[in-house]
Amino acid sequence: MAARSVDTCVDGFRTKQSKVGSSSSGRSLDLDLGIGIDLGIDAHREKALAKPILAQFLELKEELPDHLILFRMGDFYECFFDDAKTVSELLQITLGRRYNEYMCGIPHTVLNRYLQQVLDKKVRVAVCEQHKDMKKDSEKSTVMIREIRRILTPGTVTDEEFLSSSEPSYLVSIASDGKRSKPSFGLVQMDLSTGEIALAPLGSEKELEFNLSRFSAKEVILSRELAGIPVLAVDEGIRNRLPTSSDDSCDADYIFHVQPYELDAIRCPSLGNCCVSFRPEESFHDDNLDSILEQTAAHDLVPLDLMTTAERRALAGALEYGKFVLRDTTPHISACQRNDFLSARASAMEIDPAALKSLEVLQTVTGRKRGSLLHTVDRTITPGGSRLLATNLRAPYIDGDHIQARHDAVEFLQASIEARHIISDHLGLLADSHRSLQRIVDSTWLKRDLAVLAIALHQASALADELWPLLSELDPAEPFADSALALPSSAAELPTSSLLTSVERVRTLRSSHSDLFDAFDRGLVIEPIELAFTKSDALDEFATEMAEEHENEDGLLHLVPGDIQRGYSEELDIARELKWDKRGIVQKKEQEFKERFKVEQLKIGMRRNGMLYIEVPAKEAKHMDKLPELRKLQELRGRSRFRHQELNNLEVDMLRAADKVAALESAITKKLVSQVRMNAVRIREIAEALAEIDVVNSFAVLAEDMNLVRPMIVDAPVAHVSQGRHLVVESQSRGFGGAPRSFVPNPISLAARNEALASGNLAADSARALWLITGPNMGGKSTYLRQNAHIIILAQIGAFVPAREATLGLVDRLFCRVGASDELIADRSTFMVEMEETAAILRRATARSFVIVDEIGRGTSTRDGCAIAQSVLEALVDIGCRTLFATHFHQLPALLAPDDSAMELLKMNSVLDKKTNELIYMYEIETGIADNSYGVHAARLADVPETVLRRTEELLLEFDDQTRLQSSRNGAVVDAATDAVTKSPMTGAVEAPSGGVHIDSEEWSQLSLPQLSSKLDALDVHALSKADADRVIGAVREYLGSLLRPPPSSSSSSS
Repeated sequence: MAARSVDTCVDGFRTKQSKVGSSSSGRSLDLDLGIGIDLGIDAHREKALAKPILAQFLELKEELPDHLILFRMGDFYECFFDDAKTVSELLQITLGRRYNEYMCGIPHTVLNRYLQQVLDKKVRVAVCEQHKDMKKDSEKSTVMIREIRRILTPGTVTDEEFLSSSEPSYLVSIASDGKRSKPSFGLVQMDLSTGEIALAPLGSEKELEFNLSRFSAKEVILSRELAGIPVLAVDEGIRNRLPTSSDDSCDADYIFHVQPYELDAIRCPSLGNCCVSFRPEESFHDDNLDSILEQTAAHDLVPLDLMTTAERRALAGALEYGKFVLRDTTPHISACQRNDFLSARASAMEIDPAALKSLEVLQTVTGRKRGSLLHTVDRTITPGGSRLLATNLRAPYIDGDHIQARHDAVEFLQASIEARHIISDHLGLLADSHRSLQRIVDSTWLKRDLAVLAIALHQASALADELWPLLSELDPAEPFADSALALPSSAAELPTSSLLTSVERVRTLRSSHSDLFDAFDRGLVIEPIELAFTKSDALDEFATEMAEEHENEDGLLHLVPGDIQRGYSEELDIARELKWDKRGIVQKKEQEFKERFKVEQLKIGMRRNGMLYIEVPAKEAKHMDKLPELRKLQELRGRSRFRHQELNNLEVDMLRAADKVAALESAITKKLVSQVRMNAVRIREIAEALAEIDVVNSFAVLAEDMNLVRPMIVDAPVAHVSQGRHLVVESQSRGFGGAPRSFVPNPISLAARNEALASGNLAADSARALWLITGPNMGGKSTYLRQNAHIIILAQIGAFVPAREATLGLVDRLFCRVGASDELIADRSTFMVEMEETAAILRRATARSFVIVDEIGRGTSTRDGCAIAQSVLEALVDIGCRTLFATHFHQLPALLAPDDSAMELLKMNSVLDKKTNELIYMYEIETGIADNSYGVHAARLADVPETVLRRTEELLLEFDDQTRLQSSRNGAVVDAATDAVTKSPMTGAVEAPSGGVHIDSEEWSQLSLPQLSSKLDALDVHALSKADADRVIGAVREYLGSLLRPPPSSSSSSS
């Protein structure tokens, strides 16, 4: 960043600024401007600049003041000044001094290991390399030339060592349309390692906040004009340090990088865990966007005619930042997807951010992958397949054709063990072809990237050939019925989403681009090849560096993957032989001279300087002296040595062999790289086809392992599942000895309005749009809700589902309000987070959505919470979406209209053992209303002290007595379990809830003791619910109280 005020960056020196502003809470923030240098006095600065090395470091530091500068000096990458202190603290390595300044170094052999640690801490790094050339620094000294070769930031790294093979690495760019009143926004998500981008137009700040939280970005870049919008919650201390466009002193190139220790000053939760940069408005100008896309051959991939102004600006900002990181190379776009959230026809299911988190789709609430739905279902083999699976889980399909094509592929593979083995054998040899292709296109490739593509093309071809005989007899899938959700499909728009179409795509591309496949098959080594060249101690001193790299312990030389194949170029083969097999070539020439000169004792020797000579016995020397092509070199006792022009030429060829091999290999490699760039789109299609095959194969393996079934996908808002199971809980439930424990399956039958379906033990007319579920704590309500959301997601990514059978309608949006959490840094309490998630559901849910709600309204008073829960429940009924609504407000069912045809009352069953007073959880859902939450029993399971539990039970009895007494005074009896009050509409007499015991307290008070005893004997105490038993006990208590009370006196004087 460039400094603006008195805290300026002069000659690379940056002073620290304190108390730059006040936070919203009124406290001052001591924020450092960045990784800078605080030397204090000009004399110190001038003294440092007098050292050529320090002056060169400061010159580079001035270019990127907010990056750590790793400065190559010999075998180390050194840092000076405050950069040295920062590196020492981050990496816990020794801080030293040189030139009387702080210095810290990293050995070049372990650079990447330490770079990974620095990037994990959200620090940006610039790596400076040294040249062999020297430049004159002054009349008396020279200094080695150094320049910035690599810029690494958390969201833009493309090196394989810094990336997770199973996770994308997203850079997010945000821009507005420039309107001061009600601006709209554009969001671009770019994975620089694969070239994939996603565009999204956003109509408001709420849309921006909602979608920001959907992406797990590593880095976010924004126009600095956006720092003031409330949704980002940028602290005033940072906003004050950002110049505005009206500021005359503003540098047009001003860039502000928020440092890791400043992220707490950005209270937007979506930005708190990633690198944030505010860039100048000029970086987001889209004037040259068309020409930039034409240069990168991506013009046809990006739908410029559909994009809003804000989207274009966000894309321009992302490409400009990528060009800055890649050192003036514009990032290559290999794939583009536009998610128009402003349109009713979205391209994928929208999963609410709260749902992604609460359902633990990609990671658990603790941030671990193990225990998530992704970890449970991931059986992929390749990195590309693993990333595709994660992408699908984040945004499942809503196009029935895609889903059905995958289901067809999974069904075929589940039945064909042979096909699964073929796929596993070939895919097991693949590396990350998507990222290798992108590095080649972006000119950051290594030799192994070419090898990765060569292996991918070879294995794709072999896989297609072996699978085709098994697939060729399959009938094409029937097209899915027209859906209001599905996008219009055509052969061009439909992706390779089934095994058959993927294999067909590979075969078609191989046929149309046979030259590409042939060039890689013949040109590059894909498996190590051993070459039995001759080895000689006499020639070891002339072994080249490359020969040593390719030499095995047994003396054999070998070609490694990525090397040019033997036989591809005759000239290269000769040069390699000259380089690697000097002794063998000399022996061949020796045999040739023996036959030519007819001297059996002729030998060829080599001097230390590499000179070759012919040596013959003295008796043959006279004969050799007469040959014009020979020149006598030396006369020894009993021997003579001669020179020959062919040996002179051989010497030159052997000395130049290493350079010639390097030049020929470089030329061939450049030709192959050029072919890759020309055919990048086609190679990517092959990589995508292999990833698709990997995903459907993993679904088949999963279905076989976990006993999954194919769901029926219909174009109706229904959800019918028989004996559904929670896949994650089932996979991690283990009994004694590690054996799987049985999971209690449960049905679901939801249908919007007139879409009733039969389900399990529930009647056909019981299919409603909403299920209101009650039950005890720890009874399995939350598990039941989550399992059905998981089933919806699995079905729409094309996987089979954990059930006996399932019929599911397409879901456009999935919402989840489960659990309790707060976001203190954003000034949001637990209840506020709950209400914001609820508001998002009510604003965005449609009749095609699927909603699960668990325990709404519990973060406030019981009175307010119950009222909120009821109103939300009624609103969801009005929307008509399929909903599972769990609650502990047991009075809710009594407050709802009994004839509501859109709602069904259900409970999670449990049984209270009267003898042991233990609650037995049945984990079964059934029609009815739970009579109690049994919170005390859950507390006992949590090992709450017994004294507290006993006191809790005493208080509960007191509360029940007080409730009954108050109700009897008001002429009503309140159910102790549900607080539900019912009165006769005609007489006002209290009636028991449906199915309960009818008790008239006034009638019982007139009974004689024998009559009361008969009443009690007639009761079936084992069939009584807790609510019925409480009413009986209350009536008996009233009767006994009336007997003990003295009769009223007849006169005031009676004693």
